[in-house]
Amino acid sequence: MWEYTDKVQQHFLNPQNVGEVENASGAGEVGSLACGDALKLSFKADTNDIIIEAKFKTFGCASAIASSSVLTEIMIGKSVDEASKITNEDIADALGGDGPRREITPGGVIRRSSGVPRLGRTDSSRPWSG
Repeated sequence: MWEYTDKVQQHFLNPQNVGEVENASGAGEVGSLACGDALKLSFKADTNDIIIEAKFKTFGCASAIASSSVLTEIMIGKSVDEASKITNEDIADALGGDGPRREITPGGVIRRSSGVPRLGRTDSSRPWSG
């Protein structure tokens, strides 16, 4: 029945970091009208711009939810600059990457020119160069 990797199934059935970060340092939204997937991502960074918390809300299929879940795990511990460079391939690799690409990064939920939603700073007191 399942044609997803074990890791995709795991992140779909038990997604990590679901919700919204309170007092977020930044956020990003992306979606696809073609398939109806949508992702809202928020994160909090410390004074050194290291992401200490990341959460998501996704409307979409199993692979959209799994991709969003693993994206938050990849982001935590990285600088905001490093996180902005995460690619579809990074997400696919983290999810076992041996299935069809479209099952890992469906409908453009994670797909954007940089591979992830454009992250924007919500704290206007600190400069943002993203």
